[in-house]
Order: sequence, then structure tokens, then C-alpha cells
Amino acid sequence: MPAREVVARFVQMVEPCEFLAAYEEFYADDATAQENTQPLRQGKPALLEHERKMLASSPELPEVRAQSLVLAGDQVAINWVVEFTDRQGRKRHLDEVALQVWRGDQIIRERFFYDQSLR
Repeated sequence: MPAREVVARFVQMVEPCEFLAAYEEFYADDATAQENTQPLRQGKPALLEHERKMLASSPELPEVRAQSLVLAGDQVAINWVVEFTDRQGRKRHLDEVALQVWRGDQIIRERFFYDQSLR
């Protein structure tokens, strides 16, 4: 179970878009992640590669903020609000929920839920 301070530090890294550093510090080597009903990504290298591709696909870093956070034992739910520019130069708004399972101070499973028409 993560301490509230650990989860707060994770959020403090994600909000200024320090995504790759957050993956390195907070995700277990065997972590998995999934976008809605898309195929599961397995292992930290796959998670990092996906994040690098997402960052490269946008002309600028997104604005990210944690709207709310719930911590219950080893489970964490974060409502992320993300403003970003898509490949066509349009400003977009993404309101997603990330459900996480932690093992100690590391995320071992994460699933994102959002309106897929925005990706």
C-alpha cells in the first residue's frame, strides 16, 4: 500500500509533464497499463515506449492536473484533466480516470478510462 505522500509525489511529477521520470520512479518493472479496452501493455519498457510515442505525437506538452484522487489500500483512482494540441493543431480536452493498483510504492497495474474519440 502506498503512503499518501508517495502518491502525492507521483502526481507532482505528472502535472508538470515529467512523465518518463514518473514511469522510471513509480512503475514496477512488471507493470501493466491499458487504455479503455485496448490491448494490455506489459513491462516498464513497453510503458515507456508508449509514452515516448505519445509525447512525440503532439507539437507541445499537454497541461495536466489531477482533479481528484482517491486512495484505498493498494488501489488509487485519479481523475486527470488534460488539455493538449492534436496533430491537426486543434486544442483538445481529455477528462480521464486512471485506476491503479500499487505494490508498496510502485504501480503494478493501471487502466485509463476516457472518451476514445478524443485520442
